[in-house]
Amino acid sequence: MIQLNPQLLQQAFMNNSDSVAIVSENRHLICNHSYAQLFGMDSVDQIINRSFTDCFPQEERNDILAILNLLESGKGTKHLFKTRGLKNGSNPFPLGLSVSFSPADQGHPSLFLIAARDNSELLNMEEELEQYRRSLALIKQCHQILMEDVGEQIFLDRITSVISTAGHYDLTWYSLEKDDGNLCTGSFVRGDKIIGSARSLHLSSQVMKERKTIVCDNRESFLDNEERESLLDEGYRSMISLPLFADENVIGTLNIYSKRPNTFIGDRENLENLVEDICHGIQSIRLKHKQRELETQLLQAQKMETIGTLAGGIAHDFNNIMTPILGYSEIILHKMSPDDPLYSYNQHIFNGAVRAKELVKQILAFSHKENHKKEPVFLDKIVKEALQLMGSLIPKTISIYKHICHHCGKIMGDSAQIHQVIANLCTNSFQAMEEMGGSLTVELEKISLDSELKKQYPELKPGNYAQLIIADTGQGMAPEVRNRIFEPFYTTKPVGKGTGLGLSVVHGIVSNHNGTIHVESREGIGTLFKILLPLIPEEKVSLGKKEEKVEEGKEEIILLIDDHRDITELLKIMLTNSGYTVQSFNDSQSALNRFKKSPERFSLIITDLFMPEISGLVLLKEIQKKRGDLPAIVITGHEENLTEREKNHYNISEVIHKPILRNTLIQAVHRTLSESDS
Repeated sequence: MIQLNPQLLQQAFMNNSDSVAIVSENRHLICNHSYAQLFGMDSVDQIINRSFTDCFPQEERNDILAILNLLESGKGTKHLFKTRGLKNGSNPFPLGLSVSFSPADQGHPSLFLIAARDNSELLNMEEELEQYRRSLALIKQCHQILMEDVGEQIFLDRITSVISTAGHYDLTWYSLEKDDGNLCTGSFVRGDKIIGSARSLHLSSQVMKERKTIVCDNRESFLDNEERESLLDEGYRSMISLPLFADENVIGTLNIYSKRPNTFIGDRENLENLVEDICHGIQSIRLKHKQRELETQLLQAQKMETIGTLAGGIAHDFNNIMTPILGYSEIILHKMSPDDPLYSYNQHIFNGAVRAKELVKQILAFSHKENHKKEPVFLDKIVKEALQLMGSLIPKTISIYKHICHHCGKIMGDSAQIHQVIANLCTNSFQAMEEMGGSLTVELEKISLDSELKKQYPELKPGNYAQLIIADTGQGMAPEVRNRIFEPFYTTKPVGKGTGLGLSVVHGIVSNHNGTIHVESREGIGTLFKILLPLIPEEKVSLGKKEEKVEEGKEEIILLIDDHRDITELLKIMLTNSGYTVQSFNDSQSALNRFKKSPERFSLIITDLFMPEISGLVLLKEIQKKRGDLPAIVITGHEENLTEREKNHYNISEVIHKPILRNTLIQAVHRTLSESDS
C-alpha cells in the first residue's frame, strides 16, 4: 500500500478550490482558505476552534445539529441539504452543504467532513428559470385570449385576470378609452375581479402623459404623496404602469402591483413585450369592429336601395293610377259651375289627388329618384301640410301644440325635402314618447340674425331666418348619444324601429338649404331640435314662376302614345278640348306604323318614356329617321332625369311627370310648337 505524505495531503486540502472543513464535537478542527472566505473570514485561524453552528443563522442551527446527530447515530454516512450561512457573522446567504461522517476509531474522535458552496448564483438562476416559466405560461394564456373573438373590454378583463394569476402579482388593473370614447376600467386580485382598491391614478396619468413605462420599486418612488400611504397600507412594495397604444395614441394603461420589493426589475422587459401584443390585440379588435360596422352599413345601404327601388316602382304605378283621377276631376271642375252642388264634392276629389301627387313626390325622393329643384315656397304651408299628414300616425296619448307664424315668408327650397325633415323629426319625437305619452311642440317664427345670435350660429350669414322648433317631452338623450345622432347609420333604436339614416339625411337637407340644425336634450326631460333656414328677401319673392296663359291650339296633329288606355283617353280629351287634333295609340309599334304612312302630317309627338317592347327613346329614334325636325314631349311616371345631350339628340323639348294637370300639358305643348315654328 502506498504511503502518502501527510504534508502533501494537508497542502492539497488547504489549496482545494472547494470550501471544505473538518468538524468534531461542533468545533472546526481544520478548514481551507476557500471555506474561511466563504464565511467572510480573512484567514483560516479566525475560524479554527470556532463553533460550527455559529456560522449559521439562529433559526437554522437546530436543523443542522439534528442532521449531525442523525449521522452520528449511524443513520447514514452522508447528507446533502440547502440552508443559509452567515457572512461575517451577520449577513445571511444561501448555502449548500454536504456532510460526511467518519466514526471514532482507535482513540481518534468521530469527525464530520464538511463541503460548502455559496448557492447565491444557483438561486438566482432558479429564480430566473421560475420567472421564465411564469412568463411563458403568461404569454401562452394571453395569446390564447388574443385568438378569441371578443370585445375590447372583455378582452382586457381576461388578459388582466390571467396576468394577475399566472404572473403571481397581487393587484392588476387597467384603464382604457374605448373606441366609442367611453372610459372602462377593471381590477383583479389573483384572477378575481374586484370593485374598489388602492390605486395610483396619478402614476397612470403620468404614464399616459410621458408615453412610457414607469416602475416604482420603493417607498420613495411612489409618485403621489396622498396615494403613497394607502398603497403601503395595503402592503404594496413595487408597481409598474405600462402605456397602451392604438394608432400611436395612448389610450390607457396596464398597472401591476406586488407586495414583494423590486419585483419588476426582472419582469419589466417581458411585460413590455406582452403589452405590445396586447396593443396589437386591441387594434385588431377595433379593426374587426370597424369592419363589421362597414359590413352592417353596406347591408343597410343595400336594403335601403332595394326599398328605394321598390318605392320607385310603386310610385310609378301609383302615378299611372292617379293621372286619370286627377285629370278627369280637373276637367269636370272646368266644365261645372261653382254654384253646382256637386262642385265642392269634385273639388275635394281634386284636392285629394293633388295631395296624393305630392305624397308620390316624397316617395320618389325617398327612392333617390326625385329631381330636387329649389323654388320659393311658403314654409308655414309645408309645416301645416306635414303635420296634417302625420296626424293619423301620432298616438292619442301625445298632445300636439302648434304655434305657426302665418306671415313667416318664403324660403328657397324643395318642398318634398322639407316635408321629409319635418316628418322625420316628428317621428323621432313621438317614438320617444309612445310608451309614456307626452307633448309634441312645433313652432315656426321669423327671426333676425343679429350680432348676439351670430355668436350662437357663427356658420350663418346675417339676415332674416325662419326658425322651426320641434320639441318633445320624451326620454331625452345622454351627451354621448347626442354628439353622434347626425352620423350616418348611428341609431339607438331596436331592430325594426330605425335605420340610423334619418337624422343624417335631415342634417344633409338642412345644410343643402344653407341652414343649420341644433339639438338640445336632457335624459328624462326631452329633446328640442331647432332649425334655421334663410328667408328670401321680399323683393325676390316675385321672381318665381308666373301663371302662364293657356293658349288654344290650331288643330295641329299630335301623335300620342302611352301603354295605359285610360291615360291616352284623358290626355286626348285635354288636347282636343284645347284645339288640337290627336291620334292616340297604346303600343309603340302601331304608332310607328301609322307615322310612317304620312310623317309630314304630324306637328308633335307625345310618348311615355317606359313602353313595353319598344321604349319611348327607341320609338323617337325610329321617327327621327323619317322626321329629324319633329319635336317631342316625354311623359313618365318615374322621376328619371334625361341629360341635355339625350334631350337634344332625340329632339325632346319637355319632360312631364305624371300625374298630369291640364294646364301643365297644354302650356308645354304650346311652348314646344311655338319654338318649333320659330
